[in-house]
Amino acid sequence: MIQPSHHVNSGVGECPLTEEQTAMSSKQQAVGVDPPSDGPITATVGAVVTAVPEGKTPFVVAFPLPESATKDLTEDTSITFSLTNWSGDSLPEHGQVVKLTKVRRFARGWRASFACPVLTNSSKQ
Repeated sequence: MIQPSHHVNSGVGECPLTEEQTAMSSKQQAVGVDPPSDGPITATVGAVVTAVPEGKTPFVVAFPLPESATKDLTEDTSITFSLTNWSGDSLPEHGQVVKLTKVRRFARGWRASFACPVLTNSSKQ
């Protein structure tokens, strides 16, 4: 029997909950989501995937730059975001530096809720 201080994630097994995790919604606990990141993450675009099955949304795979890397989110960790959440004037390009916000960890990887290009001071509006 599972005690109230634990939850079960089929991909992970029984996991003790901390006080911070207890405050998460039941949906977050069910899919193994960490609380949102405190700030934006600067990353480089590794791939723009537009050839997706019908009904699926095109997406981008990005990787954190060294200054945004953490213990859990290393430079080799992929972060995906949907092109519907992209705020640039044109599609992102391979190698482009982007700013990712509301980055969360899901059972199948890291996802950003919002993404925009990193602009120089002269190109900001």
